Amino acid sequence: MIQPEDKLSPQQVYEYLKSVKGIAEKIKNPLDDIELIFTKIEKWRQSFGNSEEQEKAIAQALKPPPEREIHMHNLKTAMELVLSFNEKLNLSDDEITLITFTSLQLETLNNMIVQTSEFTKWFTIDFRGENREEKDFKEDKFEIWEATVALAAQFVSEFEQLKEDQRIALT
Repeated sequence: MIQPEDKLSPQQVYEYLKSVKGIAEKIKNPLDDIELIFTKIEKWRQSFGNSEEQEKAIAQALKPPPEREIHMHNLKTAMELVLSFNEKLNLSDDEITLITFTSLQLETLNNMIVQTSEFTKWFTIDFRGENREEKDFKEDKFEIWEATVALAAQFVSEFEQLKEDQRIALT
């Protein structure tokens, strides 16, 4: 499960979701941003050499540091993980947000649990060609981003209407 030090308070969840609304206003066409992320990730992947070397390097990059026992990622730990190797990727904060928020389990958005398979696909899919897998991934991420933005707006609106003692029950 999520380690106690990584659990998010209702206020932190609210702040993350509120930030999504702001980012969504800046992103005019999410598909363009997804394509730019693909380009950056593919360039990073290619820097490792052949396919076998890429797989090893990506597996190592996606592994939490040995001092952290992480069995399941939430938004906080997934963002920290990407930031740990972002110097070579050169993703913007908005791009990291797009990656992590499109990897969340939307059914339980308030818990901010990351679907590991969706998260790792960002880094393991071969983006060099216009294959079916890549097209489906782009379309899925676009739809998930749109749904996340709508759910975030709804959550933020309802959260702001709650009294302080009611907010604790949300996460």
